[in-house]
Amino acid sequence: MNIIVLTGCLGRDAELKTFGDTKVANFSIAVKDFKKGEDASFWMNVTCFGKTAEVVEKYTKKGSKIGVSGKIQVEKYTAKDGTEKTKTFVNADKVELLDSKKDNQSKAKDEPTEEVEYEYVNYPPLPIVDLECPF
Repeated sequence: MNIIVLTGCLGRDAELKTFGDTKVANFSIAVKDFKKGEDASFWMNVTCFGKTAEVVEKYTKKGSKIGVSGKIQVEKYTAKDGTEKTKTFVNADKVELLDSKKDNQSKAKDEPTEEVEYEYVNYPPLPIVDLECPF
């Protein structure tokens, strides 16, 4: 099962691109990682699509608090210098804006106010499965 849920703060404004009719937002979040009493953070790149991408680009900015859920994806590619590289990121299917409504709308303050509705799904509990690990 490939499921990840993270909360953190945007490290930069979301970058929105359009490919045909599909909108794609890319951004990174700083996620707190509590290890043995230490306060540490790590960075995770996130990609989302469609209406979710538009909402992220419109209502967030660097420093915005955000929650994402989706799956981890790993892509391998060859860099310009010929070396093999690996890119790990979250392909987010759900995004939740965690700042106040006022903070979320401050990025688009010159634009008319738009209500954004989110659909919350109450999933049934997952069955416990005894899996054998390959290591």
